[in-house]
Amino acid sequence: MNKLMDYLTNDERGQKAYAIGFLVSGVLLSILISVLFFDPQTSTVWFEAFKLAVACGGYLCVYLLAIRRNSGNVTGFVVNIGEIIIQASYGAFGLAINPIFYGATHLWGMIAWNKSKQDDGTIQTKKAHKVGLVVSGIFLVIAAAIVGYLWFNGYFVEMTGMFIGLNILAIILGTIAQGTMIAQFKFAWWFWFASNIVWFIINVTTGNAIFALQTVLYQVNVVFALYDQYKNNK
Repeated sequence: MNKLMDYLTNDERGQKAYAIGFLVSGVLLSILISVLFFDPQTSTVWFEAFKLAVACGGYLCVYLLAIRRNSGNVTGFVVNIGEIIIQASYGAFGLAINPIFYGATHLWGMIAWNKSKQDDGTIQTKKAHKVGLVVSGIFLVIAAAIVGYLWFNGYFVEMTGMFIGLNILAIILGTIAQGTMIAQFKFAWWFWFASNIVWFIINVTTGNAIFALQTVLYQVNVVFALYDQYKNNK
């Protein structure tokens, strides 16, 4: 397994193979899911096409972020706008509010990552230390503020107890993951690992098949990123 991961993350041919495999699989499977689960009674062809475009843009975004390219922030900013619209339409406000924060941090990332760019075009990530814990704490406070805003403005009124909890957890994990990733900490990808599990459950619960598939492939990319970050980017 280590030989395979070394090949995919540290060999130019393996990196290209992973990029093509991940992106093409994401696009083709998303098209398949979109066709199989399309219901003209609950959706429209245009809305499904929009979801498909956003999902495919998301694959490109997370791949670029995993290989530490600033272009991932540019792609992410555009994709986040679409995610806000889609998740809000499914009533998953935890996943609709977070992209607003993500979009803002991607703007921050465009500037910060450009300053930290290395000769090969990637950015250098940081190991966990006291500053990382402080940064995580700051984004936890931001997540709590977002949850508080949603709670006091009645966004959770029509949700069941479990669904409320999942949305709140999605907000907290996603906020910390995004913030610490843009701050260039390696451990951010562990928060993405946990976050994707929650997102998958929410997307399955709401019947958002394309984004449920997307979350599974995102998790594959998280494993790729974690291996690369801790093995090759010391």
